[in-house]
Order: sequence, then structure tokens, then C-alpha cells
Amino acid sequence: MTRPPGPSCPLSSHSILLGVSLFLIDWCCKSCISFAIYKLLSLISMAALQFFFLYFATLMTILIPVSAQLTPDFYDNVCPQALPTIRNIIKQAI
Repeated sequence: MTRPPGPSCPLSSHSILLGVSLFLIDWCCKSCISFAIYKLLSLISMAALQFFFLYFATLMTILIPVSAQLTPDFYDNVCPQALPTIRNIIKQAI
């Protein structure tokens, strides 16, 4: 008995192969899109991180008080014996 002509069986090897191919294409496209989204988000994250670092560094530079002026009695507080020692060495050299 022969089969009458008509649509092929949905479980035939060609339709299964086509279904698997469509599944793989769909999966690959979704994977590529998700990878592209991941890369885009990582680039945005890196840009945001760089901006935050620059903002933080600028803010710290502005907010940290800096006092770099020496006072006449600086070595009196830091090293009380510095001035007498330097005077003795200069007297010996002269």
C-alpha cells in the first residue's frame, strides 16, 4: 500500500532537521544579541566607573585641605636639636 500524496509527516527527518536548524539559529541569534547586550553593558559600566573615579578624584582634590607653608619655628617642633647641630657643624667648618 502506498501513501497518497500530501503534506509530509511532521515527524519526518526533514521537518525535524528544519526544526533543529531553526532552534539553533534562534538560539544563536539570542546568544549573539545577549552577548552584544552584555558587551554594551560592560562598556557602559566601564565608562561609568571611569567617570566615577574621575569625579571622586576631582572631589577629593578639592576637599582635602592642603597646608604646605613652613613656619619659622618648624624645626623647633620637629627636631629640637637640628638648629644647634647645624650651628656647631658650620662653626667647625669655618
